[in-house]
Amino acid sequence: MSNLSLEPLISPVQWAAIALAAIIVIAVYAAHRPLALSRFRWGLIVLLMGLSIAFVLGVMLNPTWVTVLPPPAGKPRLTLLVDASCSMATPDAGNERTRFDFACEVAKRLAEKNTDEYDVRLCTFTDRTAPVEPGDLAGIPPKGLQTDLSAVLREALAEEQPQGQAVVLVSDGIQNAAAGVRDVLDAAHLAKAMTAPIYSLAVGSDVTVTDIALQLRSQTELAFIDEEAAIAATIEHQGWEGSTDVILSLEGHESERQSVRLVGDAPATLRFPVKQQKPGLYRYDVRVESAPGEISAANNAASFVLRVVDQPIRALMLEGKPYWDAKFLIRTLTSDAIFDLDSIVHMTEDRFLRQSHPRQKGVATAASGTAAAPITRTTQWKVLKSGAGVLADAEQLRNYQVLLLGRESDSFLDENTQSVLRKWIVEDGGSLICYRGSPTARLTERMARMLPVRVTPQREARFRMKPTDSGRASSWLPGSDGDEEGDVLSVLPMLTADARSDSPKPAAVIVATALTADGSSNPVVTYQSYGAGRVVYVEGSGMWRWAFLPPDQQAHDSIYHGMWHRLLAWLVSSTSLPPGELMALRGDKVTFSEGEPATASLFIRAEAAARGVPNIELTGPGLPKPKQYTPAPSSGESGTFRVVFGELPEGRYLAKIVDAPSGSTAAEIAFDVRGFVREQLDLRARPALMARIAEESGGAIVDPGNLDAIRSHFRNYLAASRPTQIRRTPAWDRWWALVGSFTLWMSSWGLRRMSGLI
Repeated sequence: MSNLSLEPLISPVQWAAIALAAIIVIAVYAAHRPLALSRFRWGLIVLLMGLSIAFVLGVMLNPTWVTVLPPPAGKPRLTLLVDASCSMATPDAGNERTRFDFACEVAKRLAEKNTDEYDVRLCTFTDRTAPVEPGDLAGIPPKGLQTDLSAVLREALAEEQPQGQAVVLVSDGIQNAAAGVRDVLDAAHLAKAMTAPIYSLAVGSDVTVTDIALQLRSQTELAFIDEEAAIAATIEHQGWEGSTDVILSLEGHESERQSVRLVGDAPATLRFPVKQQKPGLYRYDVRVESAPGEISAANNAASFVLRVVDQPIRALMLEGKPYWDAKFLIRTLTSDAIFDLDSIVHMTEDRFLRQSHPRQKGVATAASGTAAAPITRTTQWKVLKSGAGVLADAEQLRNYQVLLLGRESDSFLDENTQSVLRKWIVEDGGSLICYRGSPTARLTERMARMLPVRVTPQREARFRMKPTDSGRASSWLPGSDGDEEGDVLSVLPMLTADARSDSPKPAAVIVATALTADGSSNPVVTYQSYGAGRVVYVEGSGMWRWAFLPPDQQAHDSIYHGMWHRLLAWLVSSTSLPPGELMALRGDKVTFSEGEPATASLFIRAEAAARGVPNIELTGPGLPKPKQYTPAPSSGESGTFRVVFGELPEGRYLAKIVDAPSGSTAAEIAFDVRGFVREQLDLRARPALMARIAEESGGAIVDPGNLDAIRSHFRNYLAASRPTQIRRTPAWDRWWALVGSFTLWMSSWGLRRMSGLI
């Protein structure tokens, strides 16, 4: 359907003035007829001139053909999504109906009411959608183990619908996939951008089940032979109070049992001290006994892997001047049997004091994370005239696993040694700790690239450390243990800094920030992976006071030793390829969920890779016999290979490198595969999330008693978001208009010329 409308290019007043002027000019011109011309010819000339001017005036009015375009062929799409996860089997939808039964009833009614007007698609979903016919909906059992609303909504909106589309989401709103609430709302924003409103209906109520869950602070630990390590466990509970037992087992045999009382909402924490006298991989199981009426015991247990070594961690400390920090750190590390420390301190311009502290064999080791019992060492010292060659020998540097750099270490770090140091970290998996801030007064470009933060000089400032969420989750920072009260760092003596560490690198992890009087929160403890190794940056000096506390803080006397013990052990145990090892196998997790592919990484040095990449052998209850896997090269990283074991049945598994070098402590890993139980344990409906999905997408909350409101709302939404499409075509923008105008002007000009007027 088309009609002609006038859309003037100038204002009507201007057009009228021009038209009036044109009429007057033509009238005056017509009144002065030359006597030599007949009235007929003169009238014809005036007519042609008037028509030519009239055509120009008509163009200025911009006559336009307006054509209403028909809408896209077909019906708008209405997608009905029905949650079919385990939580939908909860019978709390009224009249002893389950959530899924109620959702099926609503979906069927919507399909029947809207088939004539919309292209209705019905799907069930868990972590992905599955099309279903309305008649088959009731026969589908809700047994999905995971709900991923984000992925489901994106899948439903994957196809662009020119006719328009909307989604009706019927669910309890429980999102337990890896994607969080933010990802769900991002999917709702995508729906709004696509003008596809989501109408949400939340089913279910605030149901609480009886459950006890056990979590370990850390699932792996590195320890020296006969050294005591601690398995720290946290027990959370809901729907039940009382006493229960927590059992520690080693290789299936119970070794210790502790009783714990669960009261209120507060979690309970406890520790199991463990130690072994032979090197190897020891797998412990920690299990809490089930509560009466508990739905699932799958989260009542966790595994702990203790890697015991018979070779101490070798560390090298370099310090630019004699400082109390260096003195107390040397004393702390040499009192711990898991470390062998060499230290070099720049005493005067041409005097460097090198000290070695080898352990005497047969001496009992100290407990992990506590004030260490004295051990016997022999101190060997030597005076060096220069420190430039300390880091220049790459072979000598490979003897160490950790390098600690103090302040004013410029005499140790020239361009050559920095290059050797970088290669030691990147390729050999060494760990660098700048334990008193910037190791040099002026950082070179190469040194600055290695640090996880950018360092800016400033006036000396005093501060206390405040742990971040990453710091609280760490296994080595003071106060990260579950039985510590408050932030221990905030009561320890203050530190001083004459530089500001800010602008963390993209891969950096901030462990602690500064707690200052002015409220600033720049990072003071940061680390990042750098190639195969790690770099840790600790801002501030004066930490030696933590090892020399006043009488009123003696309760925290073990913190200083425990932090350094756990930090160095964590660095050595978590690096990709420990120094001294030709190859290492690292599991991506200690516990995988059933249905999730189990994976690991294999790291091989260049000299070992030349002999070929070994296979990985996997044993476990889900395999009738040991199975070997061939690692695949990892893109972008030489010497790194990926091992994909695939989806494995529930159970405990052991993977090891075939024909690994004798005595290697990094050649095997242990991991568990457990059933995914979060869908069964967390049954509380989330109506607030469902309402936000509808709001953020431009939709509305569904009223089960008024399902017709969806149709009217969607119809109005389409009318507002997809207005009638029209096409405007200027009437003069045609070939015949151009030809007509040209003909009029040429005819008028030709007739006047023939009449002798031109």
